[in-house]
Amino acid sequence: MITLNSSSNQEIVKYKVQENKILHLDQSGKIIKGDLANHYILNKESFDNDIKEKYWRIVEVMGQPVEKNFRREPHIILKNNGNIIGNGGCNSLQGSYKLDENNRISFSKIISTQMACPSLETEQKLLKAIQTADSYILNGDELTLIKGRMA
Repeated sequence: MITLNSSSNQEIVKYKVQENKILHLDQSGKIIKGDLANHYILNKESFDNDIKEKYWRIVEVMGQPVEKNFRREPHIILKNNGNIIGNGGCNSLQGSYKLDENNRISFSKIISTQMACPSLETEQKLLKAIQTADSYILNGDELTLIKGRMA
């Protein structure tokens, strides 16, 4: 149970912590029941939509800055329907992804076109990074895909 006092100490508010939610309790510390009970439940929200449907420009792969001499800007987009689309700089890529709790992410069925390009080293590293990533860190407008502790 969490008890909060207002700055004037005149109002005491009590909450009960449960898995993925917090219940606002009545003055005596009991769970509020009745028609309005749902209005006193604070459910944990998933913020995975913060990474979906955004254009993520690739600026670094395996710790190395991405050069800017590509036909297209390397990027990925995580679609709402569970698909990933993007470009490695020359070749398009697509596949599937799944988000789980605690910023876990997994990618599958990643494929790319096979156009003749001057250098495929960055694209190959990008595909490997996507396929091996198991979690992510979102810091403002920066998304980092990681495998264990290796960004």
